[in-house]
Amino acid sequence: LASYAGNGCRLHDCHAAVIARRSFVRYLTRQVAQSARNARRQSARGDPGEESIFKIHKGNIQLRPEVSFHFFSSTAPCGDAFITGGTSCGMLRYKVPFGEGTEASYKPVTQSHAGRSPACIMSCSDKILSWTYLGLQGSLLSTVISPVYLDSITMTSNFNIAASQRALTDRLSRLADRHHFSFHATQLGGLADTRRDVSRSPAETGLNLCEGDNAMEIINGEQGVRIDQEVSRLCKRELFGQFLDAVASLRKVLPAVLPELNGGASYREAKLMAGEYRSAKAAMRVHLQSEFGVWQPKPFTTDEFSLH
Repeated sequence: LASYAGNGCRLHDCHAAVIARRSFVRYLTRQVAQSARNARRQSARGDPGEESIFKIHKGNIQLRPEVSFHFFSSTAPCGDAFITGGTSCGMLRYKVPFGEGTEASYKPVTQSHAGRSPACIMSCSDKILSWTYLGLQGSLLSTVISPVYLDSITMTSNFNIAASQRALTDRLSRLADRHHFSFHATQLGGLADTRRDVSRSPAETGLNLCEGDNAMEIINGEQGVRIDQEVSRLCKRELFGQFLDAVASLRKVLPAVLPELNGGASYREAKLMAGEYRSAKAAMRVHLQSEFGVWQPKPFTTDEFSLH
């Protein structure tokens, strides 16, 4: 876990599930832009262009019906999916800095100013749980596409079906639909109760590679940047820039896309445009905090940056 930074250049959470999801957001954004280029080529020359998982139909960006998404992990995610007994079963949990493990989130934790100390971040179990309701696309992409959900999660070690079901699906199964967002019952599978040593320290570096990349990226997990100290292509600033480029491509075929968004908007201002996503996220947190503890918020200052 890295400390909070207010310029969008640092990854605060480098656990594998989080890195995989950020890479997936990058992939989705790239596919949205490709769908716009395809629509222009189809209109101009009758050429369908390169393959994309999205298509533009009657002014809407739609996921092709034959496409589904599946998440594979070599172990159960940290947090509640690892808890198989005791009074803290089902509780929201946050990650312990400088080590492998989580603590039950019974009360708010004071968040430090940017750069002062490691961030207080929710467990991977809780984040994956949120994807079953909010989708994986995040707030920015939710302004142009419908929620994107996982159809299955497979784990190959430390898998307990009861703990995984409770942690990754059951806690949100009774939450009512809101706008385009609804609980998606993800199928869970794995090797039951196959344990391995989880007492070792987490790896200091992480790798990521997304379809279309020329090379693998190596990240320093404690610092939240690449090992050469350059910013990661998965940080907020880079993903925001990619999103703005995708919107520019979309406007060439759908001129009315996000008319209030301009190149000078801050990251926070752009996220505020995702009103339905923010409403669904707030409802999800109220639901969870009514029974399962506290969802630790991030300081809003981490979103206060712009690209210009």
